[in-house]
Amino acid sequence: MTDPVTLVVSELVTNAIMHSGGTQVGFRMQLRDGLLYLAVGSDAPGKPAVRKPNDEAEHGRGLQLVEFVVLGSGGVWGIGDDGAAVWCLFPAKGEDR
Repeated sequence: MTDPVTLVVSELVTNAIMHSGGTQVGFRMQLRDGLLYLAVGSDAPGKPAVRKPNDEAEHGRGLQLVEFVVLGSGGVWGIGDDGAAVWCLFPAKGEDR
């Protein structure tokens, strides 16, 4: 599960940095009861949203990628009610659970 988790963390941290205006970005990861929880957030105004960019756009597909990877790994994801964080739950696999 290293590759999907690494990709999701990278995408979420990059999004938080790019859209936070250089303020504060937080990351949390916790393993409990066979689930890996991670959340990335910032104090940027507004709420992250899945976009539908046109075919020629170079940006705007980050949360689509997160959704594809998380759901493809059997997990779930969402955006906190206050819009400050994007969270994911991955089922923990392997001997290191």
